[in-house]
Amino acid sequence: MLNVSGLVDSLGCHGECTTPAYRARPTRILLMVVFSSLGSLFGTYFGSPSALANADHSYCLLCHGGANAGNQPIGGPNLTILPAWYLEEQLLAFELGYRGHQDKDHYGQSMAAAARMLEDDAARRAATAFIATYPHQRSRPALEGSEIAGDVQRGAVLYQQCASCHGDAGAGNAALHAPPLAGQADWYLARQLLAYRAGYRGVHQDDSWGQGMRAMALQLSNEQAVYDVVAYVGELSKQQSEVSTATIRVTTDTPVVLSATTSETTLVSQQPLASESKEQQSEDDPTMKANSVISKVKTAIPAIALATASTQVLAHEATRYPLPNNSSFPIAQAVSVPAGTELMFHSGLLPSPADPGADPTSREFFGDTYTQTMSVLQKFKESLREKGLGLGNIIKMNVFLVGDPEMENKMDFGGFMRAYSQFFGTEEQPHLPARAAVQVAGLARGALIEIEVIAAR
Repeated sequence: MLNVSGLVDSLGCHGECTTPAYRARPTRILLMVVFSSLGSLFGTYFGSPSALANADHSYCLLCHGGANAGNQPIGGPNLTILPAWYLEEQLLAFELGYRGHQDKDHYGQSMAAAARMLEDDAARRAATAFIATYPHQRSRPALEGSEIAGDVQRGAVLYQQCASCHGDAGAGNAALHAPPLAGQADWYLARQLLAYRAGYRGVHQDDSWGQGMRAMALQLSNEQAVYDVVAYVGELSKQQSEVSTATIRVTTDTPVVLSATTSETTLVSQQPLASESKEQQSEDDPTMKANSVISKVKTAIPAIALATASTQVLAHEATRYPLPNNSSFPIAQAVSVPAGTELMFHSGLLPSPADPGADPTSREFFGDTYTQTMSVLQKFKESLREKGLGLGNIIKMNVFLVGDPEMENKMDFGGFMRAYSQFFGTEEQPHLPARAAVQVAGLARGALIEIEVIAAR
């Protein structure tokens, strides 16, 4: 049975969560015993930290389940859906204290204890290689039907800001250090979003990617919004599962092959896959099973196509002139558009509060320049989407930056660029605008940044 209160109580939410924090319960006692025993357990089993580089790393299964696919009572997430680059990155984050350093982050502290036993890159690579030997498994929903189950439709709207880094299908983006979300346990995703909001993740001064994620999590207005987003990610997992079933598992004498250019499916004569057992090929009526999946895929593919269309379509191909000397700086020297192009002049946008509960005159209210830039560009993405456009349609951008008091009143251009580079010049969105960035004396509402753009279609 789902322990709903345990999901949020273990965070110590300080008013963020509706359930009172730290009630005594068997689950918490079990976790505390496990956490306090990890160091001595590893030392006894392996003898020394260096032994971990050559160990079979089966100790991962203690918390992450017998197949490394997650263990809800202990709190270990599904590792099989996570790529090696992300696993290594997070192991290092635990070791360096980016994660698991907060006093009440009991889950993070337990993982930090394990990560510190991996003393070098070789040991971390060995651990991720061990995890890679386990088959990819998608987690089953645990929050559906509970009192905290989210609303999928509301979540779909809120997820738009998540898609800028994690992708429309929740498949992740290594260039933006964004892991896959689809297929991960819903209880774990909810716990991590709450952790970001409560200040247990993304607060270390050197954890720039974590800080960006915390800024996004704080854009969710309340705890219910967290569960709404998680519910929508669960739907993405189901859609991927259906497409995977149609392309891999329906392998009778005439398996389903999906066309890349149409939402229709084509039946192609092909021998069954060698990995399929005869029982799998002949369950019930194979033809009826195939037809059922085809019907689901015909419904799912147009929806996926519509979700990604805004980032793929430009009505007019603008000519973007690169900077000279093969510069990799992510702006265009100039942009020209053909006659007849419709131009849209978008008013300047200011950031949304990073911490609405803070004093409006304080730094915490809007956050630093990086946090504010992430907010403004996400707002542009949503505004342009409503008008049938995307960030790739932007041909000119004017950026107004206020000097940061903590940087001797100089504009934080580096913080701005860290956020900007997550939206422009990426594999997902390669189109670069012509751009100007200037420091100004002040902006409305005490913001550190305002951006205005011209878009073309």
